[in-house]
Amino acid sequence: MGVLPGWWLGAADGRGTEPYVDSQRWDAELRAAGFAGTEAVAYDGYLNNNIVATPARPQPPPAKRVTLLHSDSAGGAVVDTVRAQLEHAGYQIDLRTLDTIIAAGNNHNELSLPPGQDVLATLDLDPAGPFFHELTEARFAHFQELVRQARDRRCGVLWLTGASQVGCTDPRFAPVIGMARVVRTETGVDFATLELDDIRGGDFGGVVPAVLAEFHHRLAEEDVTPEAEWACVRGRVLIGRYHFIDVPGGIREKKDGEEGTETVLKLEQHRSGLVDTLFWERAEAEALREHEVRVDVRAVGLNFKDVLVSLGVIAEPYSIGRGMGYECSGVVTAVGSGVRDHCVGDRVLACSSGSFTSSLRVSETLCAKMPDSMTFEEGATLPAVYCTAIYCLLDAGRLSKGMVS
Repeated sequence: MGVLPGWWLGAADGRGTEPYVDSQRWDAELRAAGFAGTEAVAYDGYLNNNIVATPARPQPPPAKRVTLLHSDSAGGAVVDTVRAQLEHAGYQIDLRTLDTIIAAGNNHNELSLPPGQDVLATLDLDPAGPFFHELTEARFAHFQELVRQARDRRCGVLWLTGASQVGCTDPRFAPVIGMARVVRTETGVDFATLELDDIRGGDFGGVVPAVLAEFHHRLAEEDVTPEAEWACVRGRVLIGRYHFIDVPGGIREKKDGEEGTETVLKLEQHRSGLVDTLFWERAEAEALREHEVRVDVRAVGLNFKDVLVSLGVIAEPYSIGRGMGYECSGVVTAVGSGVRDHCVGDRVLACSSGSFTSSLRVSETLCAKMPDSMTFEEGATLPAVYCTAIYCLLDAGRLSKGMVS
């Protein structure tokens, strides 16, 4: 690469011997460009670093102020605890109730929500029960007015509620989670929730001010979705994220009353063209035909055709075949009665549609044994390119013995 002139274009900014830079240089460059630096760096063992960085957050205002929304003027012991924690954390507090907000209406007086000021709602902490349980038409109208004022005055809302997604003991708190998601989607209001596993005890250990501070610092960019759901469980603050699952263990699960039935997982798509609708479909393993083998798939080659299928560019059934995945490698686990060239335990590579599966039923003529020195990952990359080369040379180019170029 060094013989190409583009290799030396970075000499003017300190990249004299190579065009790429280390993570320390990236940290300095990102900070200079308005980012918060490198928050996480994952080295892949070769030359690439996967770097996670976010835009630098603006400095918080000198005075922290929040609107504390409660059910009545007295507030209650739990609300008093929340208020004390906020004041201890340096917050100035404006008290509001739903009644005062409704009374203010469109008058924009001192009883309305202060413009641009976030709201901490404690309505679910009322001893009478969760706000949305047995909701009356009048109370729902009050809630609508709250959302309207929050939207018009650009106020975020952090709603304190009981546990419903983690360690749920009272499902009456659950409706607010769905309501918050609808409000965020349909109105654009930053309506977040903080689930507390002990709302009656009132000892939140400083969790509420900490989460409120995080909510204050949310990014307000069009293409960035701020954090909107927190849950406090035994003093730990949790957020929703994807988690790892035991796929091999899930594959081995048997259906009730079907002891010995093999379960197969196959990559399917709910709606063509939408990549986020990909899912693993569970099905029973089909019986082998005379000249077929069953392969326990260990690696699958991902090709450009798979991308086109998932995006809906390729939609014809005859082009898709049995599904995504057109090459794989694995171990033979069963053979049909007429199979002669393969036996159980063989390490093979296979070229067949529908290879994105945990167990592939395929003709023995579409399998080839792998040498012991070849890894499954290497084997899964060979069939498509070799079949393409063979087709080009023998079928399209009519290459035959004795031809010269």
